[in-house]
Amino acid sequence: MCAIFSFCPSSLGGAPYKNLPFRQKLTSLGLKSALILASTLVCLILALQWGGSVYPWSDSRVWGCFLGFGLLLALFGYMQYHQKDEYVIAASTPTNAGLNLIRSQCLVPLRVLSQRSVLLGCIFSCLLQGAMMTQTYYLPFYFQAVRGTDAQTSGFSILPYGVTISIATLISGTLVTLSGFYVPFMWVGSGIFVAGSGLLYTLSRSSPFAKWFGYQVFTGTGYGVMCLGGSIGLAIAENVFRNALHTHLLALQGVDVPAVEAAGGAELQNVVPVELLGPVRDAFRVAVSDAFLVAVGLGGVAFLAFVGMERKRIIAKGG
Repeated sequence: MCAIFSFCPSSLGGAPYKNLPFRQKLTSLGLKSALILASTLVCLILALQWGGSVYPWSDSRVWGCFLGFGLLLALFGYMQYHQKDEYVIAASTPTNAGLNLIRSQCLVPLRVLSQRSVLLGCIFSCLLQGAMMTQTYYLPFYFQAVRGTDAQTSGFSILPYGVTISIATLISGTLVTLSGFYVPFMWVGSGIFVAGSGLLYTLSRSSPFAKWFGYQVFTGTGYGVMCLGGSIGLAIAENVFRNALHTHLLALQGVDVPAVEAAGGAELQNVVPVELLGPVRDAFRVAVSDAFLVAVGLGGVAFLAFVGMERKRIIAKGG
């Protein structure tokens, strides 16, 4: 696809930066800011994954990552604040002759984030992505480690979640286009999502089909309605899951904790004695429920974030 489009003639006129020096073009990409931002996120995710599970929270490698995250984030913010937009005179073409174009040196232009709806929309989307990724990752754990199903059955069992998200996204997108209003869908969707996430938290080993199926549909509907930064949310949930699982497994006599943690949900019956399989599955149930609580919290904060959104209507051109 890239090769095809590279040979397609542009209908938008000449490229405004075509005649700029290569070094100036390279500078405008914001590679330094991108590298610092990537390093910032790596420090945060490593700290969340290591803390309490691989290393104790007091370990220098954990709090060193947190310290690095804070310093790099401050450096990134400083660079974005002091990098100003520059005006460039585009090359003279029939479509843009004499046009002043803005070339932003900022990876995250502050003039864009200063708009309230843009900033809150980014926060809203980031939080909900984190919540959704948490549920997508840990629902298979619930079916395999807690209920004892195989991978194929688990895959079929989580279909209600994904299918409902797709259907609700299509419906809400159509309604937003027709009505021009998007904030009400954020409010309704986040409310449904938080309620559904709370229901997923209540699942037990013996929950009937109607519950685990219906709760997934309910939660998926909420996410799909408001679907207009998932790795951080998942890292937090993974830390909560690992710590809870490790704590509950240590309380069981005769359980090889490292072997169980390495086996995951699908191979428990191969590393756990039959008489201890039930308590181990209960430990997984508690850990998965605690991970779902992360989704509840992220969804709740996202629900509050929409309050500051501007009540604007999307009006199509010519309509």
